[in-house]
Amino acid sequence: MKDTVTNKPTSDALARQLVDLRARLDEAEQTLDAIRNGDVDAVVVGSPSGQLVYTLENADRPYRVLIEQMQEGAVTLSEDGTVLYCNQRFATIIGVPRETILGVDIERFFAQDDAAAFIRLLGRPIASSVGEFTLRATSGRAVPVKISLVDLQIAAGMQRVICGVVTDLTHNRRRSEELAAANAHLAEEIDERRRVEDSLRLALEAADMGNWEIDLVTDRVRRSLRHDQIFGHARLLPAWSLAEALTYFLPEEQDEIAAAFDEAETTGSIRFERRIQRAGDGATRWISVRGRTYYEDGQPVRMAGVVSDVTDQRAIEEQLRQSQKMEAVGQLTGGIAHDFNNLLLVIGGSLDMLGRRIPVDERTTRLLTAARSGVARGAKLNHQLLAFSRRQDLQAEVLCIDDLVPTFEHLLDRAAGETVKVAIKSAVETWLCRTDPHQLETAILNLAINARDAMPDGGTLT
Repeated sequence: MKDTVTNKPTSDALARQLVDLRARLDEAEQTLDAIRNGDVDAVVVGSPSGQLVYTLENADRPYRVLIEQMQEGAVTLSEDGTVLYCNQRFATIIGVPRETILGVDIERFFAQDDAAAFIRLLGRPIASSVGEFTLRATSGRAVPVKISLVDLQIAAGMQRVICGVVTDLTHNRRRSEELAAANAHLAEEIDERRRVEDSLRLALEAADMGNWEIDLVTDRVRRSLRHDQIFGHARLLPAWSLAEALTYFLPEEQDEIAAAFDEAETTGSIRFERRIQRAGDGATRWISVRGRTYYEDGQPVRMAGVVSDVTDQRAIEEQLRQSQKMEAVGQLTGGIAHDFNNLLLVIGGSLDMLGRRIPVDERTTRLLTAARSGVARGAKLNHQLLAFSRRQDLQAEVLCIDDLVPTFEHLLDRAAGETVKVAIKSAVETWLCRTDPHQLETAILNLAINARDAMPDGGTLT
């Protein structure tokens, strides 16, 4: 009979196996607790030896770190809106600790008007959807957000799991409001500038002025239509420059004007009146140019101003000066006439007294008559001087101009000067006129003086 040998583990080996199994069981229990608490993610995979649990704590930790560090909130929801997971950013947006959010219905964090809209969006059976809502933080502050939802693909038959990305729009809304306010302010400034430009344009048109602006860096010139019209162009020219503008001025003045513009870059202003040869008709016109220089960082960058045709204004001013000169001459003439009249009274009175006291003979009578005739001519001349000075009352009468002119021809000769010859021609048929003869004499004398001034080299006045 053979002996039977049985290989039974010793008690020590059994004890070691028991310790090992307990350690594995503890590890499994710890892993399952971590999965239940959401501390780690896990994947359960079936195998011939049973179900294996693979934690993603090591393999997918970079993705978890990425989700925790991103500036958008991340949330995982069940089909009914229960929060299964959220990152710290979402908790910050809501303003509550993250651990108090898990397992809570997300609807409680929405503003009353937006909660129902979000639940409807959550219930749509679509791959992804986006909407803007207002969350209610614990402080009572309304937080505008954009929520992007996407269905997480899991095994068939299981409940839907929805992943959401929550973007805080507070900064964007604030920036949008600031931008809208800035745009509104800019629009007001543009409207105000347009009104100012319209007012300036009306003022320049009323003053018959053209405006111009020179870019000192590019030498480009912007100007109005009236500017080009002053220089003789019916339409606005396509291009203009300072060098081209100088060609319109008289050749002897171009260098002086160029120097004035160069000096204005330093002094800050420019102002002059010079003559131009106008395009088209070639007329010589006086223009007035005024402007100022604008600087950036101490360097001149542009010059702007106005231009106007002052030819008629200068003519009016010349007429005014001539009128003032004639007025002064008239006042002087009036004073002389009064003094002369006093002398004539003395001379005339003395002649009358001599005529009564000295013996009267033919020679004495002839001399007295010649002296009295001279006094009469002096009185007539004095009368004309008083009329010229406009210190005598008007006395209108009917007269013939052809008969009046020869009586003061000697005054015409003196008024015309030595270089102008006065020729008086009588008309065949004459008309009578009713006027003050002395005022008519003054008017004709003024015409003779104007004619003399218009003929500096001499001529004939007919």
